[in-house]
Amino acid sequence: CHCEAYHLRSVKGDPPADSETELEMRKWTIGRRIVVGFSVVTAIVFLLGAFAYTSLTTISKEVTTIADQSLPGLSLSAQMVEDAHRRFELVLEHVIANDEATMIGLEGQIKELDAKIETLMQAYEAKITSAQDRENFSKIRPAAARIGQIRNDVLLPLDHAGKEAEAQQVVRTQLRPAIEAYMQAVDAVF
Repeated sequence: CHCEAYHLRSVKGDPPADSETELEMRKWTIGRRIVVGFSVVTAIVFLLGAFAYTSLTTISKEVTTIADQSLPGLSLSAQMVEDAHRRFELVLEHVIANDEATMIGLEGQIKELDAKIETLMQAYEAKITSAQDRENFSKIRPAAARIGQIRNDVLLPLDHAGKEAEAQQVVRTQLRPAIEAYMQAVDAVF
């Protein structure tokens, strides 16, 4: 009877067999058990190593993307913002300047910053890899052109003509909103 086999095994101290596979495994020699155990451990170590390798490869790609694209882009964007602030300061100095020589000197500095910002924009554009970043960047140039148009076609001629009150009004009503739009466009690429 099956019960007697169970009873005999329990008496010997062996746990009851749950399946034929377990019965078969009990017949293995010590050498076979060591080989199978070592093989299972080796397979587990291999699988963990493969998982670690693929994870490290993914991390390596992400680090490369950050180092080659994100950080340089972030640096360029920060420089564009800093130079735009400096350019606005120069425009405000131009508005309060009283003599033509100071105005001309400030205009030279403004033009230098315009050229520098354009160079930064070209460098940033070369670093763009995603469609979203390209779309966000496409909003910067029109905003920058609007600032230049207001400054060169409206504000500076008023200032040179000695119409300080009108120039200040243009700064408040036209130039400042244009600069804010530019800054929002630049912030979107961060």
